[in-house]
Amino acid sequence: MVGPTRNKLKEGASEPLHSPRFMQSRRRRRATGAGEPEMEEQPQEEVEKPQLPSPVGSGNLPGGSRAYSPRRIRNLKAQNCLQIEVVANDLYLSRFQFLNCLLEQLRDRVHLLRRRQFSGRVTISIAAFLGLLHWIHLVTLFENDRHFSHLSSLEREMTFRTEMGLYYSYFKTIIEAPSFLEGLWMVMNDRLTEYPRVINAVKRFHLYPEVIIAFWYRTLVGIMNLFGLETKTCWNVTRVEPLNEIQSCEGLGDPACFYVGVIFILNGIMMGLFFIYGSYLSGTQLGGLITVLCYFFNHGEATRVMWTPPLRESFSYPFLVLQMFILTLILRTSNNNRRHFMALCLSNVAFMLPWQFAQFILFTQIASLFPMYVVGYIEPSKFQKIIYMNMISVLLCFVLMFGNPMYLSSYYSSSLLMTWVIILKRYKIQRLGVSELNFWLIQGFGWLCGTIILKFLTSKILGVSDHIRLSDLIAARILRFTDFDTLIYTCAPEFDFMEKATPLRYTKTLLLPVVMVITYFIFKKSSREILCVLSANTYLR
Repeated sequence: MVGPTRNKLKEGASEPLHSPRFMQSRRRRRATGAGEPEMEEQPQEEVEKPQLPSPVGSGNLPGGSRAYSPRRIRNLKAQNCLQIEVVANDLYLSRFQFLNCLLEQLRDRVHLLRRRQFSGRVTISIAAFLGLLHWIHLVTLFENDRHFSHLSSLEREMTFRTEMGLYYSYFKTIIEAPSFLEGLWMVMNDRLTEYPRVINAVKRFHLYPEVIIAFWYRTLVGIMNLFGLETKTCWNVTRVEPLNEIQSCEGLGDPACFYVGVIFILNGIMMGLFFIYGSYLSGTQLGGLITVLCYFFNHGEATRVMWTPPLRESFSYPFLVLQMFILTLILRTSNNNRRHFMALCLSNVAFMLPWQFAQFILFTQIASLFPMYVVGYIEPSKFQKIIYMNMISVLLCFVLMFGNPMYLSSYYSSSLLMTWVIILKRYKIQRLGVSELNFWLIQGFGWLCGTIILKFLTSKILGVSDHIRLSDLIAARILRFTDFDTLIYTCAPEFDFMEKATPLRYTKTLLLPVVMVITYFIFKKSSREILCVLSANTYLR
């Protein structure tokens, strides 16, 4: 019984090769490293096996490694093929999407550039139209007031009263001289105005506008005469008794018409600058139109060029608008190039050369920018570059005005020097360990006291006492201090106290209410931010 049973067990053990017990013993033998030959099923058809990656360092599998079955090989092959297809599709789609996105970005940029070009062209076109409109308006007002086109040459010159006639006389001297250089020499060696003294009238009276306009006039007349073209038209004007018949000429060839025409064209361009400036500040052309409308509503308060064309402010005012626009562009732009700062410097020079009071306006501008720098609205590096450009412009004016000491002894130049010193010493002041409020107060108090002290020191050193000063005008009104210069200036209503009807006029044109509302919102926003900085007690720069 035992023998047959053992034989049956042996036969039963040898038959099922894939039984669980057999597979378990097979795994154990593999694990122990027994080298018995494995029973593998041979497929009926030879299947080309894929070249699977072999272990590093040997082409054979180690004893403990499991061989891949044919089904798993087919599954791996299918998965690899699927992954390759997916990767290929992804690469294809990613390249297509990348190209598509690139084309869309290029298309958007082209449309944006076209819109900007279109918007820029429209803005310039509207600015040119508004400038032309303002020029016509000024000419009409001047003509209605003087009847300038119906006057003789002598009568036109007589309409330039007070200092306007003095400025025009130097223009006439240059154009009537044998040559431009001889006329310029006569103006720079004036023996008549302050006889017996010989003065440089260009340096004394800021006559660069007359010199430039005279050069343009001589050039234009010379070219027109060279080609045989007429520059003016003359006719006889019959007037009511007892006025006699006169000859009146119009055109660019008439000196008075050319002189006044250049001034009105310059102020017409100023209106275009106002529109561009307002459009830039608001971001829309509607803002520029509102700016122009506000100017026209307050035209009599904003300018007097239509009544007194030869005054110095008539030449400087347009360049002030240009200077403010360039300065705003610098403050708003994070990355400024050299062209912006060079334009700022040149606009400062063009603003200061014709007008002796231009430096007071620039002084108020620096006095407004300095608190913005102190509280952190302006970066120190950018503000330092702005101060450098202003310093260079002062030096250029000093040289072009033949060493006029007024530029170096003004409040404007003193404030520039004190601002530059405070910017350089800001880190040393910060190391004092004071609070944020005290840090601001130290800078502000140092700037104010330093500017006043430096101004009086430079005036004493350079001996500047022969020109009108702002402090003299203030003393003349408050302390009743008078001298020859202050008596002359205070006779004009522009230097008198404000009339009682002036606030009423500003209210009727909505100028005063709008300014008060805007000032309130600016003060509210800035005070809130300043209080936040003070509460945090951090120096945010």
